[in-house]
Amino acid sequence: MVRRNHTIIGFATIFFVFVLLPLFTRRCEDTNEESLKSHSSRKFTKPSSEKWNQTSDEKLDSRSTDCSVRLADPDTFPLVPLISPPGAGSTWLRHLIEQATGFYTGSVFDDKGLYGGGFLGEYEDYRAGNTLTVKVHNVKRLSKFCKAAILLLRNPIDIVIAEKNRQSADGHLGEATWRKDSRTDEDWNQFAYTEFERYERIVNDFSNLTVPTLIVHYENIKNDSLTEVKRIVDFLNMTVNEERKICAENNGEGHFHRHKSDAKTPYKTFTDEMICDALALMEKASKLIAEKGHQPLPCLQDHPVSNCYSVSKTLSSVKHCA
Repeated sequence: MVRRNHTIIGFATIFFVFVLLPLFTRRCEDTNEESLKSHSSRKFTKPSSEKWNQTSDEKLDSRSTDCSVRLADPDTFPLVPLISPPGAGSTWLRHLIEQATGFYTGSVFDDKGLYGGGFLGEYEDYRAGNTLTVKVHNVKRLSKFCKAAILLLRNPIDIVIAEKNRQSADGHLGEATWRKDSRTDEDWNQFAYTEFERYERIVNDFSNLTVPTLIVHYENIKNDSLTEVKRIVDFLNMTVNEERKICAENNGEGHFHRHKSDAKTPYKTFTDEMICDALALMEKASKLIAEKGHQPLPCLQDHPVSNCYSVSKTLSSVKHCA
């Protein structure tokens, strides 16, 4: 009798694994696909008028301004990915967007640290349509379903430094321990070139998108954050009142904006060859995005390539790059 029960259980297990489980898995995949298709059906409308500069006759007191941020109702927003190489500053940009609009941004990563720091859209399903834009590093991951896309770019040398800081310090605010002798470290060299390659791949993939696109440069945000946020808000066809403008002005820094160290040691860990390759990558990327109608990297616009590197005067390699 026991043997017979074991036989029945064995047949039942085989039936479940080879018949029922595949059917269930395909059904889940089909459901996810339909969910994305439904999400992507929401229209993206290009902005038709200036909305940032709307003013009111009433003088607002910044101390009483409501700068709270909320989730939108499901299916409110089309899928608009915020694409960037790691280390480009997407966390800071997300904060600025949230302050200017009052709506949370989302992500495909579920970053526990960011969620705990106030990015409450971080754990939301990126297909739900209740966050204004969705952070992603791989363009192709959402390209099939997005209705528009934003790309955040930054000097790739600074990107490598920022990403090294994040990984080494295990967080968004820490800083790695930098040593001048890292120039000869094979792991460091491989790390830098992996990020260079990812940078190039992201730009190439972005240039192949057929939906409306916007490119934002980190260096422009540093110089004039409000103007850059205005461009993004207009692109997303959002209306910003005077209160939200005050929020973006008075709370533009956020909790996760790593302050750049005055030390030049991180830059000195790059070999001459690495710097030359980074500058060549920037020229290639600038040419590609300019062909698509976007602004080249700011340091390359009407300036020699050496201006792209903040401490170039200390580096002989800039003069010798072919």
